[in-house]
Amino acid sequence: MDASERKARKSRSSKSNKRQRTNSADDEETWCTWTPSALSLQHKKIGQALYSPVYHSNDSSDHLQWRILLFPRGCEHESRDYFSLFLELLTESRDYTVHANFAFYLRGNNSKELTHRLNSEHVFSVDDRTCGFTKYLRRSDMMNGFHSVLCHIRAKKVYCSDNSNSSSVVDDESTVYSLQQRDHIFITNSQLQDSRVKVATDLENAIDNDAFSDVELVAGGKVFNAHRVILATRSHVFASMLENDGKRIEFQDINELILKEMLRFIYTGSVSSVTGKLMVAANTYGLQDLHLLCQQELIKSICVQNAGNILMLADQAQGNQLKLDAMRFITHHANEVIKTAAYKRMVDSHLHLIEELYRFEHTPMDIPHHDQYHQDSEYQSSYFH
Repeated sequence: MDASERKARKSRSSKSNKRQRTNSADDEETWCTWTPSALSLQHKKIGQALYSPVYHSNDSSDHLQWRILLFPRGCEHESRDYFSLFLELLTESRDYTVHANFAFYLRGNNSKELTHRLNSEHVFSVDDRTCGFTKYLRRSDMMNGFHSVLCHIRAKKVYCSDNSNSSSVVDDESTVYSLQQRDHIFITNSQLQDSRVKVATDLENAIDNDAFSDVELVAGGKVFNAHRVILATRSHVFASMLENDGKRIEFQDINELILKEMLRFIYTGSVSSVTGKLMVAANTYGLQDLHLLCQQELIKSICVQNAGNILMLADQAQGNQLKLDAMRFITHHANEVIKTAAYKRMVDSHLHLIEELYRFEHTPMDIPHHDQYHQDSEYQSSYFH
């Protein structure tokens, strides 16, 4: 960009600022200086951010609050070889937008000199609070590290009634210029959340989709197409099975509905329903998180009529937390539970559980009283979050 072009843009910006200043708050100037720890820089993964303290200007009683977001290994896969750096507005108000010009700098370990300056302009709002650079600086260019990150911010509030006259301090030309660099993006919290939801949806659509699948899973005569790398990553049991059985695995101990729910959890981390059979399968096939989820949901369903069945299920599926809660419930409701068909089946087929119940009831330990049970169940449920 030549000198005449910069001068023209500066003139346009100056005129725009004069039109806004009549109905806008005064400029606020903020300097942010942040020194991240070397240890935290080393242990972050792609997409994991470090957050600076909160900064604000000293010359305003109603000051704006800011913080810096640093992604040491990039905010996304495409920027994994770069530092990603963003400025976030923490002040929330729908009465005004915040028009800001900001610049990032780095200060070296052995120098007071500020380097690697990159600046931008942006209109911050409640729905658009973050702006910065996905590819601020290559990691290889910082072999000697750096001491601190600095950000110089000039910002002002433009109230909603004034936005019809001026919507942005960034003219069309500079916006296009920034986007053409492919390293300057605008992201919002809602957009990030939508992206995570889309990832889960896309992976769910990949279940039983033969496009790019490389293994068949068979249960109850139903064939499901799946992906070896996903199965092996999510379960060490599947990893071993894939090494031995190649491209087709047939299940004799579960039906197609259980296999479908297992695959849904493997791909998306969620299930449509929880059953005792699903919990047994989760234990068998090394899906620990699903195993815990099933226990959490089944704990909520314990009642007089099913307490015996749930205790037998917990024993079979090695659900220690579910077993503990079932034994507590039976201990506190013994007079009602012993009359149920489930308890009688337990006496006939799981005598060792009757013996465990006896020891549980008579072991000196802090067993909650009846009126404490519901409070204790809430505590146990929190174990799974």
